[in-house]
Amino acid sequence: MLEKILDENSLAEYGSLLEGAGVTTGCAAVDGRLVYAYEQTGDVTAAHAKKIGGLYKKALKSGAPVIGVLNSGGTRLDGGLDALAAYGEIFREQAEAKGRIAQIAVVSGDCMGLCSLIAANSDFIVADKKSRLFLQSPNVAPEKASALYAHVVAEDAAAEARRLFSFIPGNADSAEHFGEAPPDLNRDAVFGKDSTAAEIAGEIADGRGITLRARGAVHMSLERVGGMTVGAVGFDAAADADGLRECARFVRFCDSFRLPLLFIYEKGAYARDCPDTEMLLRLSDFANSVRRAEALKIALVTGGASAPLYSAALAGAVDFSFAWGGASFALMPEEGAKKLTGGSASFTAEEAAKIGFIDCVIEPAASRKRIIAALEAGFLKNFR
Repeated sequence: MLEKILDENSLAEYGSLLEGAGVTTGCAAVDGRLVYAYEQTGDVTAAHAKKIGGLYKKALKSGAPVIGVLNSGGTRLDGGLDALAAYGEIFREQAEAKGRIAQIAVVSGDCMGLCSLIAANSDFIVADKKSRLFLQSPNVAPEKASALYAHVVAEDAAAEARRLFSFIPGNADSAEHFGEAPPDLNRDAVFGKDSTAAEIAGEIADGRGITLRARGAVHMSLERVGGMTVGAVGFDAAADADGLRECARFVRFCDSFRLPLLFIYEKGAYARDCPDTEMLLRLSDFANSVRRAEALKIALVTGGASAPLYSAALAGAVDFSFAWGGASFALMPEEGAKKLTGGSASFTAEEAAKIGFIDCVIEPAASRKRIIAALEAGFLKNFR
């Protein structure tokens, strides 16, 4: 798998003579960009950890990202404490790299036990459709090995890993996410009658983006807008606690690597059918991740947004906020409003703009040009 991800003949391997180390490590290139890579295909041992840990140290010194291919049964039972110590060394290096260099895990086949935590500690997980990723062995807990957790699941995981890599900067100080601006910066955006947040993000973007773990009501993707990589977060309906958790993690990644954030509220709300305590904690985590983020933040409300959700995370926190003319903000669900007031508890976009809740009301066709203008106006914020 590794050779399919890397540029042809670009891998410069090291540590190949280390005894007991059945893992390939080295530096290479992906689309001409420097990357450190490893492929773990057996049980993790102390020798494996030494090689992978050394690779992370080199990557941090170089400011280069790490791509790891994982196909491992985890730890051998006869590995004892040495194997557990080996994992600890890898986890330590991953924690040191978090937010400083990008980490991509590619799962090929089975990834079991603590080896699955190596993948989970990465920024993104790419997997092929036949892969399995689980913490507990299926021999111990077969019911927990059915679902595959990954940001991107594809027939050709190697090709998708390369495509994902093209969207992200190698390190937190890099400007690699700024590309050449397309010629149609000012084209009118065209939307369908019932466009989803994903479709709206796609129409605003220069071309095809990469969707990251779509979860029903929540959409996350990396898009190019005006030649710049942007992290898009969209809400189509009531977001559940798991969706908000994923969004918070994605926001923190984008902020670490200074990627602008675009929030699209088509029908943004939070789910009321999950425990209040869990939703409260996840909503708080998401809201704080947004408010603490120093990256450029843009909000676009296109449909009916939940005013509490918007207020918790975005009001007063974003740099630019737009709403389509037909958009609205609801203080509570319509059924609840009728019970309490006998009428509606929603406000139009124009009413929200008049009190400064949003910056301005725009025509849908102007969405792309207005967002590109905001990105250009806020360009220096990411590099101050």
